[in-house]
Amino acid sequence: MIWLDRLIAEVLAPLAVWVFISGLDDLFLDISYLYLRLSDRRARTSPPTRALGKFPDRPQRKIALMIPCWQEHEVIEQMLDHNLSEIDYENYDFWLGVYPNDAATIAKVAASAKKSPRVRHVVCSHDGPTTKADCLN
Repeated sequence: MIWLDRLIAEVLAPLAVWVFISGLDDLFLDISYLYLRLSDRRARTSPPTRALGKFPDRPQRKIALMIPCWQEHEVIEQMLDHNLSEIDYENYDFWLGVYPNDAATIAKVAASAKKSPRVRHVVCSHDGPTTKADCLN
């Protein structure tokens, strides 16, 4: 049994040292976080205007928010209404991919499209469901 103990010590001791050394970077991050948390060195200001996506010196670029939909009729209209009222950006459109064999979702998306010109839908050329990438392409 002594030879087994020696073998375990020879294999596990270097492994333990390697694990300790590789964990030092995590320890550094933890200590840095605690230092900043306890010393309260973080800025307590609102985020800068640029962080919110507003660039006053140049116009907003057009953004397309593409959403593949399969049997989303229970939630899609509420999701669109909420996002249309909350997104703090002016130059965007929602493009929703729907399938011809999902009439309930098509009806909800069409109702949202009538309420807002930002909502557009595209009906796939084949029945679903498929992958999200296939729906968006």
